[in-house]
Amino acid sequence: VRTLTGHSSYVFAVAFSPDSQYIASGSGDRTLRLWRVSDGAQKWSWTSDIALRAVAFSPDGLTLVSGSGNVGPTAGAVQLLRTSDGAVLWTRTGRAVYAVAFSPDGRTVASGSQDQTVRLWSASDGTELRTLTAHSDYVYDDVWALAFSPDSQYIASGSGDR
Repeated sequence: VRTLTGHSSYVFAVAFSPDSQYIASGSGDRTLRLWRVSDGAQKWSWTSDIALRAVAFSPDGLTLVSGSGNVGPTAGAVQLLRTSDGAVLWTRTGRAVYAVAFSPDGRTVASGSQDQTVRLWSASDGTELRTLTAHSDYVYDDVWALAFSPDSQYIASGSGDR
């Protein structure tokens, strides 16, 4: 239906807002962009220090979480941004982040990292709630996929450890 242009590198992540009015995209060009579906216009763009690898909207669509990091032993971050204007509400740094998810109740953000961990964060203030360490130390052990159960009680993760 429409091609959205503006990134100058690979697009690693896309997500629709819950009301289907916006698309968020994260790229190797270090930008997170918010696009209007109706006309393809860019609403705002935010630039990170490193590649944007993952993106997810909150259930109410008011905020957006992103994960950033480069391949290799590098730093990364989880950022929570306000959807209306792209303002960063909080940032937490650590190893490269390749997956993010919002719990369906909107209270928890999860991030999957290069260090084989899944971290749970309070969506309201970024407080770390828990670190899960079930993945093994395998060559390609990064956590690449996350999903919350519909009741927000469980989280599933996928990793290079198979």
